[in-house]
Amino acid sequence: MPTDHAMVELNSVRVPGSAVLGSVDQGLAIAQKFVHENRIRQAASSCGAARYCLDGSIERARARKIWGEEKTLADN
Repeated sequence: MPTDHAMVELNSVRVPGSAVLGSVDQGLAIAQKFVHENRIRQAASSCGAARYCLDGSIERARARKIWGEEKTLADN
């Protein structure tokens, strides 16, 4: 699935102990927590976008006249 996220690859990188965030060898656990929280936010955002589209579609169906008649698409 395409995203707007950048790809970053680090090879043979050394980090001094003073620059380590959290505990050594716990990076995956920290990253998974972030990814999990981000998935929840993305799901909520997607629900909001779907609701917006549905509301717009319903509004359009209620307003659109079929073949110039007084009957709207929503009356079907």
